[in-house]
Amino acid sequence: MWVLKKPDILCFSYMGTNSCIACFRQRRKASLHTRSVCRFGAFLRPFANGLKKRTSKKFLTRKSCVCSLNELQDRVVSFNWEDVVVNACYRSPQQVLEALQVDKERGLSEEQVRQRQMLFGKNQVAQQSSVSWWQRILEQFQDRLVLLLLAAAFISLLLALNEQSNNGTWNAFIEPIVILVILVINAVIGVVQQTNAERAVEALKAYETDQVIVIRDDKKFPMDAKDLVPGDIVELNTGMKVAADMRIVEILSSVLLVDQSILTGESVSVSKISEALAQRHNQRLVIQDKTNILFQGTTITQGRCIAVVVGIGSATEFGKIQSDLSNMNQQSIQTPLQEKLDEFGKLLTNIVLVICGVVWIIHIDKFAEHGGIIQGAIYYFKVAVALAVAAVPEGLPAVVTTCLALGAQRMAKQNAIVKNLPCVETLGCTSVICCDKTGTLTSNKMRAQQIFLVDWQQDENLQWLEIQMTENGKTRFFDKKTLKTMDPTSVPSLLQLGCIASLCNDASVSFRDGKTYPIGDPTELALLYLAETIGVEKESVADNNLNTSKDAISSSSSSSSTSLIARKYWTCRYKKRRTFEFSRSRKSMSVLVEEQQNETEKKSLSLLVKGAPENILQRSRYIQSPQGKVIALDDSKKQTVLQNFQDALSSSSLSLRCIGFAYKPNASDLMTYVPMQDNCNFEDLETDLIFIGIVGIADPPREQVKDSIRLCKSAGIRVIMVTGDNAVTAQGIARQVGLLSSEDVSSSPDKKKKVLTSQDFDQLLSSGSRETVDSAIRDLVILARVEPLQKLKLVEYLQKNREIVAMTGDGVNDAPALQKADIGISMGSGTWVAKAASKIVLVDDDFSTIVAAVKEGRSIYMNLKHVIRYVISSNIGEVCCILLSSVLGMPEVLIPVQLLWVNLITDGLPATALSFNTCEPNMMQQPPRSPQAPFIDGTLLVRFFTVGSFIGVASIGGFVYWYLFSSSGPHLTWEELTSYEHMTSALWKSANGGKTMALSVLVVGEMFNALNGLSESESIFQVTPLSNPLLLVAISTSVLLHLMIVYIPWLQKVFSVTPLSMTEWLVVVGLSIPVLGIEETFKWFSRHKQQSHQDK
Repeated sequence: MWVLKKPDILCFSYMGTNSCIACFRQRRKASLHTRSVCRFGAFLRPFANGLKKRTSKKFLTRKSCVCSLNELQDRVVSFNWEDVVVNACYRSPQQVLEALQVDKERGLSEEQVRQRQMLFGKNQVAQQSSVSWWQRILEQFQDRLVLLLLAAAFISLLLALNEQSNNGTWNAFIEPIVILVILVINAVIGVVQQTNAERAVEALKAYETDQVIVIRDDKKFPMDAKDLVPGDIVELNTGMKVAADMRIVEILSSVLLVDQSILTGESVSVSKISEALAQRHNQRLVIQDKTNILFQGTTITQGRCIAVVVGIGSATEFGKIQSDLSNMNQQSIQTPLQEKLDEFGKLLTNIVLVICGVVWIIHIDKFAEHGGIIQGAIYYFKVAVALAVAAVPEGLPAVVTTCLALGAQRMAKQNAIVKNLPCVETLGCTSVICCDKTGTLTSNKMRAQQIFLVDWQQDENLQWLEIQMTENGKTRFFDKKTLKTMDPTSVPSLLQLGCIASLCNDASVSFRDGKTYPIGDPTELALLYLAETIGVEKESVADNNLNTSKDAISSSSSSSSTSLIARKYWTCRYKKRRTFEFSRSRKSMSVLVEEQQNETEKKSLSLLVKGAPENILQRSRYIQSPQGKVIALDDSKKQTVLQNFQDALSSSSLSLRCIGFAYKPNASDLMTYVPMQDNCNFEDLETDLIFIGIVGIADPPREQVKDSIRLCKSAGIRVIMVTGDNAVTAQGIARQVGLLSSEDVSSSPDKKKKVLTSQDFDQLLSSGSRETVDSAIRDLVILARVEPLQKLKLVEYLQKNREIVAMTGDGVNDAPALQKADIGISMGSGTWVAKAASKIVLVDDDFSTIVAAVKEGRSIYMNLKHVIRYVISSNIGEVCCILLSSVLGMPEVLIPVQLLWVNLITDGLPATALSFNTCEPNMMQQPPRSPQAPFIDGTLLVRFFTVGSFIGVASIGGFVYWYLFSSSGPHLTWEELTSYEHMTSALWKSANGGKTMALSVLVVGEMFNALNGLSESESIFQVTPLSNPLLLVAISTSVLLHLMIVYIPWLQKVFSVTPLSMTEWLVVVGLSIPVLGIEETFKWFSRHKQQSHQDK
């Protein structure tokens, strides 16, 4: 159904393009998105500014209409889109659907969707424009050391102008111009690094998209929320995020509660309705008053509903607020590591400034030898400032951010989405992982494997009818004891169990374009497939004209099914009247159904219930045998049933997740039940039940989990299984994946310490002493039948013992524990509330991904240490070279231009390349590091200063070699070299060989130092340079750039260097290569120390 004709849409497109061009001509800062159509009924309003002077003109499109602006306004306003948005809360659901031209059952057609996407665009809020490149470059010159160097260059430029006017030569301009050029290049490199880091962080957002369940063309399927258009029919369940402004059409549960705190600040969830609101004259409703509207960004905390989209993107209430805030400056949040580096950088800056002052003061008596006192003072001022700029790693924060962001991207490729960079550092400290069982340790491919029905022949004789299921092309049922094949339709209780599994179930399967889309919780999907496998009575199927057979019913459980036969049958026979949603406190859900077959008789209502077997059995008053006989229950019989079930479950070779089934006939009084807004647990309704049986659902462990747990143990990381399943099922899975040994699950005294139920845990916290609680939690492996509050308490107790805790969760009530944990990990299949509270989103819900993320976190942290060790030790070498030459009384070994050049080519490329180091082989054999441990400890500082000092001394050694021993040098004595009376200014300025040797030793030494960064403890012969090809490329590029300034004539003049002979190059390499030997010695001691700790 067309909202506008195609020619009109082409007209809109043409007008939008012209208005955008007009905006650019007027130099207005507005993006095409903000100038496009974004409000219902006001399509032309954004174009008014650009076209207000041309309203009388005609707009032509290819083979389309010729119409004026006023004519297009009339066409659009006739559809009353503005009225739909503003007055949706005052209109009935049917009126809103008619205005939006959509049917609740069928949804929009593909043609309608395509057309509305052209008009309204994506469901996204306009983003704030990024900072321009020239602003980023100016930010690079805000550092005080760079400003000092700029001041020095400016003074040098003024002196050069004076010198040029006196002697007519332009040579004096070389130095200030080169300094300015190098500073500009440094700024450009800083901008590139900063831009790359921001792009890497932004790229992480593309991995996580919100999903919605939408109905289009009479088909229900999940899709990205950004593709929503006005008029889309959306189904919302508990825990889902509202992706756009929507009008509630129908509430499918007894109550619908929504958390609007993100928008309104309300501390409690708000109850929603579907009825129209009464419109009062001259009174505008605020957001809190619109109780039939769901707003973007809010969360469904309880209930289910069908809603229609009435606002997307910037047209939503949330979008309006974000647009108002788009011009506000937001400060970037620094990671803890960056804060430590900033503190270290400030300390280093102050130290270097003191050193620079000392260098300048030492040379006061030599000012006159540089053309006068003023010229000498300015010259040594430039040396001191250049030394400071070269010594302080001002580019280090950008390198660190890039390293963290690249590591986060690698995690994203492994299905672990990092939401903020600080947790990348914290991952390396993780000492305890509290993980769920279902879907995380297991494969989440749930299928019903076993059914337990109570066969109570006599009061004193209880027997279990255990029905096993096998899948070999078709699912077969057989008695586990007699091994006889069974027809499930011949067992009345089994048919009734299938009815409850089908109707007391929010899961569904959608079929679209030949594909199957399972929608819902995996456990409920397994029960839905079980109901299809059980089927219905053949006579009833024939009576209802479903035209199927037993084989067709059985095959409907496969993923290639085109319909759900059993659900169709039960839906025709029973109509859902009310749904009492699942709550973790009562561990059950129920539906009130009305039988529809008997038209003449009074229709009866029944309550169908499913949930945890212990809870269902406790609330049951009767039990039903497989043949349909109902027997009264008392506490003794309940205990007998439960004990026999536990025995049967423990003897099973499968680790089963168990669901109990029951029903309550003649429940007509529940139709009038009105739940309290603050108490929607419905536990008082599910009483006097008739217990039918238990379904065991098998979820096999993931193949790689066992290896991952073994890796955790070797890395000193505890793994605690936190599950809602019973203890027997949890122990079975724990035994299979290696969390528990056969001795742990035996009846030993230590068993209770390793496996606790929720009741045991509560009793321990309430009555146990602090020492008892600490001891029990220290030995804990499984916490079964856990509730969300117990997860939070577990995290708190672990953190009190100084553990770094990673906690997984997927439900709304898991949010407090996820937020409290050091690393909250939400499941990709979980609720939006859990994702919002977490720091990492696990796309594939796999435990092995958590372990891989921890390993990657350790690797990133270690690579950061390599980067910082390399940068700081290299800068120490430069400082040592200048300071030691000043103390010895030598002429300047390195001039300011050369220092800046070294800083440019050595700090950037190799440092960035070190962040791509591969994970060290023994990374996961080391215990977790303490978060309180200093990033730069005493041992690391010793390595910094030892390696840096050697590079500085070696550079001076190259300088001395050329003046004293080189065949092309002047062959001075040591006294002449260290005395200005014998070192004439002309000799020092004309002889560039010494400075070239010193510069070459410094560059080559730092390249060898970069190779030391491949590993902190492993030898370079074990972790070879081939393990990081990017580092080899970076080193080769830096060496090539250095060779360019040495051998290109015009660059020789700029940098005051001269070509070196082969012998001199051999001396350069000989003086530089011991850097490798020094680091190898430190690595040997490090390996020896680690081995000693392991032996202990």
